[in-house]
Amino acid sequence: MTWNVLRANIQFFDTNPLGRILNRFAADVGMNDDQLPTTLFDFLTGMGIVLGAIATAVSVLPFTLLALFPLVLYFGYLRRTYLSVSRELKRLDGLSRSPIHAMLSESLGGIATIRGNAATKFFLSKFEAAHDSNIRAYFSFISAARWLGFRLDLCVFLFVSISSFSAVLFNEEGKFS
Repeated sequence: MTWNVLRANIQFFDTNPLGRILNRFAADVGMNDDQLPTTLFDFLTGMGIVLGAIATAVSVLPFTLLALFPLVLYFGYLRRTYLSVSRELKRLDGLSRSPIHAMLSESLGGIATIRGNAATKFFLSKFEAAHDSNIRAYFSFISAARWLGFRLDLCVFLFVSISSFSAVLFNEEGKFS
């Protein structure tokens, strides 16, 4: 990314504000440094737990495979829906964060002029409006993630319930004895 920005023509810098370019670099580096290791660890841990639970349930009671198929289809639908929505919300978050970075660098560069013209309250209210816009987009992204989390928890609950009830039903019929 750095190579492409350094080799970009002047038109790129005319059409993209400085805040958007800085935001893109800051977001990508921050994501790789802060969130990628934790997310990868959580994913691998969760994947191990899910695969272990499914393997255990299927080996003990193969009937649970019938319940697993519709749940996997539902998960595919949820994934497709969530990915399209979260991608758009993340784009809106990035777009609404760019004015904050631009305003911050512009304000720091012109701090003497702002104070000299007693325009501090004006710039503060302008910054608060940009920040509120960014918080709205970020909250929407977090809400979409919670929406997905709730539905995934519901899938797990249904799988465990079906497995438990079928184990009790087959045990009472003498299938395990």
